[in-house]
Amino acid sequence: MISKILRFLRKLFDLHIYQILYFILLSCLWAYLYFNWDECISMQFFSDFDGNNILFLVAILLTILPFYNIEGNGVKIQNNITRRMENEIQNAETQYELEQQGNHRIVQMNNLNNQQEVSERGQ
Repeated sequence: MISKILRFLRKLFDLHIYQILYFILLSCLWAYLYFNWDECISMQFFSDFDGNNILFLVAILLTILPFYNIEGNGVKIQNNITRRMENEIQNAETQYELEQQGNHRIVQMNNLNNQQEVSERGQ
């Protein structure tokens, strides 16, 4: 029973490692911001700079980022839904091409068999 749970967790972890790490990062960042709220929203960039207000802006950006596709200078960030749909479309196209090749081979084999039958009848 425990081995099944461990296998399930390992498989889940392998499939969704980046989502899990992103969630942990975002949770830790927002927890830090919650406990240092007054310092983080003061928005005093140049007087006594400590970076807390930049962490606030980064947290907002990281929270919104997964909902948009961003591309620029060779960097492309896609949300998971778009990436998953593109993979499904590519898999469907590949499967269609393989089926078409299989159907073409079946037709060729049938034509070859028919030609052999006709030539055998003619002899």
